[in-house]
Amino acid sequence: MANQALTREDLQTLFAAPVVPDAANVFEAFTDADDLKRLVDRYERGMTMWRNDTRLKIEKAIASLKEKAAEHAASTYSQAALPLVNDMLHTLERATASLTTPLESEPEHQATFRRLRFGSGAKGKFFRRNLDRAEEIRVLNYDAVLNWRSQLLGLKRDLMRDAADV
Repeated sequence: MANQALTREDLQTLFAAPVVPDAANVFEAFTDADDLKRLVDRYERGMTMWRNDTRLKIEKAIASLKEKAAEHAASTYSQAALPLVNDMLHTLERATASLTTPLESEPEHQATFRRLRFGSGAKGKFFRRNLDRAEEIRVLNYDAVLNWRSQLLGLKRDLMRDAADV
């Protein structure tokens, strides 16, 4: 494996685009605070799995690419990898866009959020606490995406430098 060339298919596998769980699909139609807690739990599990999976994909891709580039002519791999790194950056840009919207601003949920957020009593308090938890999850994932984007931009800079050395 050490002398095997890194193919475009290998790179495409390494840089498989992550799929961001869509909050609109998770919060499809809840009727009360108990439904919301269940949905927030599901959202948290989905986002945590997505974040861990994406982090591992990016770390593996960067490590593998650097290893292969060190074993062979770096410029060859740099030229092949640049379009894939750009694709991954584009995917992360879309993820960033979807994660910048607070959950309660999703148009299809505004009326329900408004009704429950400003509700009085235990259900209103319970709803606010769960919505705040969901918002913390969204922000955590947004921060992770920005970190990955920074790593990929660093990799892209290195690849461009190596490709220019041809």
